Amino acid sequence: MKYLKSLFFVMMIAALSACGRIDTGHTGVRTHWDKTVDTQVVRPGPYIAVTDSVQQYVTNEVTFEVKNLQPQTLDKSYLKDLDFSYTYKVDAPDLPNLVTQFKNRTLVINDDDYPMGLYVDTMIRAAAFTAVSKFNAMDANPHRADIEKDIKQTVQAKFAEEHLDNVIRVSQVTIRNIEVDPQLQAAVVRKLNAQTDNQTKDIEIDTAQKEAKRMQMLTENSGGQTYINLLNAQANMKIAEGISNGRVNTIVVPTDFKGIVNTAH
Repeated sequence: MKYLKSLFFVMMIAALSACGRIDTGHTGVRTHWDKTVDTQVVRPGPYIAVTDSVQQYVTNEVTFEVKNLQPQTLDKSYLKDLDFSYTYKVDAPDLPNLVTQFKNRTLVINDDDYPMGLYVDTMIRAAAFTAVSKFNAMDANPHRADIEKDIKQTVQAKFAEEHLDNVIRVSQVTIRNIEVDPQLQAAVVRKLNAQTDNQTKDIEIDTAQKEAKRMQMLTENSGGQTYINLLNAQANMKIAEGISNGRVNTIVVPTDFKGIVNTAH
């Protein structure tokens, strides 16, 4: 009787150990006792595997973050920091084939297995470096949307080369942060300030040249003495204004000075 009870107890333990459950958002892959992989996936819910083993993988859409990249830009400088996230998903029915053909591409985080996770992460990072290299450092931020689109398209093209574009899909790439090297940014600001100063000087030179040309034309059209009289009149007006406002106390009177007419009453 004790023997039967012990046997029943052992059988109960074996039966319980042969049962398992696939979590929501996961898909199971069954491996038989002879190491062959079943082509039919194990759906979420309870399962029984007496002589088999079942490994579950995350197959819902998941988002990962890539941080602290420093890709080279078109102008041969380097971004101080590039952070972005991407979302990818593996087609569940193709999971048995993926884990059989690509055994070393699964990413494991906190006991969760992400099929093709290492492969996708490697492709994403390489695509980010390629996308950023098409822009100068100071143009990276204004072209965030272009870089995001480029990363996604490059990755999908790589998937297509391995005939995986219908199995793995990157649905979204979002840049979180782009930081330019502060020294480079300061150099660009200095350059822009210098350009602004040069433009201001060019305007001043152009204005002076036009004024000189205008005065020359006035002299040629009205005679030299007329122009001189005009300058004298302007100078006298300025002197008078200065005396009136108390800004001029001493003046030098030329020998041919005719005097200032006082119109005040």
